[in-house]
Amino acid sequence: MKKDAPPGRRLLLIGFDSAAPPLVEEGMRDGWLPNMARLRERGAYGRLKSTSDWLVSSHWASFSMGTEPSEHGCYHFLQWRADEMALKRPDPAWMLREPFCRKVAEQGPKGVVLDAPYTPAPRTASYPGVELCGWATNELIFPPYAHPRRMKDVARRTYGRSLRFAGQGLANERYAPRPLGELLRIRDQLVEIVDRSSRLTCDLLESEPWELFLTVFGPSHRAGHMLWSGGSVEGEGGPEVDRARHDAIRDVYAATDRAIGRVVRAAGEEVPILVFSLIGMSDNTSRTDVLPTMLARVLAGDRSAAAGHVPV
Repeated sequence: MKKDAPPGRRLLLIGFDSAAPPLVEEGMRDGWLPNMARLRERGAYGRLKSTSDWLVSSHWASFSMGTEPSEHGCYHFLQWRADEMALKRPDPAWMLREPFCRKVAEQGPKGVVLDAPYTPAPRTASYPGVELCGWATNELIFPPYAHPRRMKDVARRTYGRSLRFAGQGLANERYAPRPLGELLRIRDQLVEIVDRSSRLTCDLLESEPWELFLTVFGPSHRAGHMLWSGGSVEGEGGPEVDRARHDAIRDVYAATDRAIGRVVRAAGEEVPILVFSLIGMSDNTSRTDVLPTMLARVLAGDRSAAAGHVPV
């Protein structure tokens, strides 16, 4: 570990994106998340409240800018723009505040940020911090970037061109059931991404001067989307399929736990550490996927649809 800052001046933040508290607590209790369990024994554990009670994608912007959604204006990954009469992805121009990590860095303490979601590129090339964001996150709201420019080669060595091309574990999601074998291949890709991200984190902990270090492991978020529900599996289900799917999501959580342990050791035991998740994961019961069909049939005068008999 670089000795350019006293341990008391350092803080390490580790994001375990969309980690479901019941599953994390099971893993700590049953021993398959040993590093999380050790951190809980050393410190404190609790459940956070989230701005996602407003809308599900407001949490990362609220964390980053330290304000409620009503102030930063980023409620969701698609927002209605009345002036254009269209749904649009958030634009950095809407964000009147800079992320808190940048404010800290501009005041002197050196900062490193890796894959914090909903983080646009710095507005100026002179910003003194080190950031690699959008490379291994579930959300891709803003284009991936590396700052300063020398970090682009670091990102490419770690991740290749992008983790979001077709066939990669963080490629854009297809909202349809997939064969179990395909889901298990995605599980393997997500585990590999966690491993790459942790090794990059450890390298930068050693090579870059820092006092505030934020790294976020995003594959647990994508694992929740792809592996949480039995409805994600194409074909016949059953106890064996459910067990394989459940084991797959545990594999991604366990990989993240190993990554956290590796990062904590690289930072040094004397450095204060906060591991956090801003939103959990559970079954999606909204059925918004059938709403367009329902509305179309109701408006067309289909009596069976109006009575609620819409096949799903």
